[in-house]
Amino acid sequence: MRSACRAVLREKGLSAVARSVFAAFRTDKSGAVAVIIAIFSTLLALSAVMSLELIQAYRIKAKVQSTVDQAAIAAAAVAYTETVGTPPKITEMETAAKAYLSSNSHDIPKAARIGDPTVSYDSKKNTISVSMPMSIETSLLGTIAMQNLSFDVSATARRPEPGPLELSLVLDRTWSMTEKVNGVEKYKTLQSAANTLVDRVMATDSTRVGIVPFAMWLNIDKSYWTQPWLYVPPTSTSSWTGCGYPYAKGCTTPTTPSTCYADNVPYACTKYGTTTCTDWGQKVCQVYTSTNSFGGCFGYRSSKQDIIASPTNPQYPGIYGTCVQTPILDLTRKSDAGNTGLSKVKSRIAQLVPVLNGQVTETFIPGGLLWGWNMLNSEQPLTIAATAADAKTLGLQKALVLMTDGANTVKPSGNSFVVQNPPTDANALTAKLCTNIKAEGIIVYAVAFAINNSATETMLKNCASGPDNFYNATSSSDLQRAFQRIGTSLLRIRLVE
Repeated sequence: MRSACRAVLREKGLSAVARSVFAAFRTDKSGAVAVIIAIFSTLLALSAVMSLELIQAYRIKAKVQSTVDQAAIAAAAVAYTETVGTPPKITEMETAAKAYLSSNSHDIPKAARIGDPTVSYDSKKNTISVSMPMSIETSLLGTIAMQNLSFDVSATARRPEPGPLELSLVLDRTWSMTEKVNGVEKYKTLQSAANTLVDRVMATDSTRVGIVPFAMWLNIDKSYWTQPWLYVPPTSTSSWTGCGYPYAKGCTTPTTPSTCYADNVPYACTKYGTTTCTDWGQKVCQVYTSTNSFGGCFGYRSSKQDIIASPTNPQYPGIYGTCVQTPILDLTRKSDAGNTGLSKVKSRIAQLVPVLNGQVTETFIPGGLLWGWNMLNSEQPLTIAATAADAKTLGLQKALVLMTDGANTVKPSGNSFVVQNPPTDANALTAKLCTNIKAEGIIVYAVAFAINNSATETMLKNCASGPDNFYNATSSSDLQRAFQRIGTSLLRIRLVE
């Protein structure tokens, strides 16, 4: 046998035999690899299916998370119904969160099994949190002891607070604000409503608020009197000779009760007749001297009436004499003036008391609008406001609230004003200013208070940024609600976790 094998080897050669054996081995090896590949292919397929199952589970979790997020926001929104200064409505917040989850349960996939939600309020952070356990039953993942995937889905929302905000309040201080609505003078209702608004939006230091009282003339603080945009007339002295009868006797001046009008509002006044005397006595003449000086009042520019560009060309014209108008208060933070900024703003609101003086009796809305706009612009004449670029980076909102109780009664004439009825020029100027202000991305709120003038109502409605930004307040309570709603609309709810 051995000799036969050796004979074969000699006949075929060693290499040929080796090739034959290796070929047989290769055949055997190929079968083993096929088995291994089959096993791994199966495992890979299972892994892919499990991965898809896991991805689907996380999609379900994301859907539940979205619902819980909205429940937290719904709970935080309860603050909109709270009166400023009152304790948070914790029970109502919990009810609101659970009510949202219940009414939106159809948004939660059926594969998710959810537990009872927990709602908690953090008074220090002013946040409301909603958490809810959930689990998802698995199929293939169950083969590796993962019959259920469990999660704790939670969301935390910060209750409404003012976001970065710059707000100018352009408020009517004309004589018509002395009229009563529901037994209360209009200006007193305005003061109360404006205080409620600033309490709400100045709760944090991320808000600046400014006040622009308007009538005909405007007033600016002494610190601005040297600015290049304001023309301050030089102090001057004038003299004249006046004659009279200081020794007259038996003099009488007839008087007649009459009705006068200021800002289209009637008031009792007295008309005086010609004075007569039984003995005029000696006529005395003397020289009188008076000093004319700037007291803070300034008027409207004779050109560029609907824009705020180039404030030094022409300058805003300063007016001679004592100024009885309440000064403009530039944007102020709560922490300003030694953390008395809020008090400073309220103090300026308290000064909005009408007086029967020609400087502040008549209504000229464009003057207030122009300076409300100036206040929200970072360039001269008022420069505290954030630049447009900074506002965009910070997500800062700029808003203007215009409140008036009557129609325009005058129009500009040079550096002064003349009565115009109907006020077509002033109304057209108001409309143009509103358009220009809104074009800069400033949100405009317009509030009409007990106005019996359809043209003015339409003008204010068109001035507002939208229908929801116009308020037609016909009663004192309406005005209060209007300012509360404006304050509420300027607050923001944020998810923080």
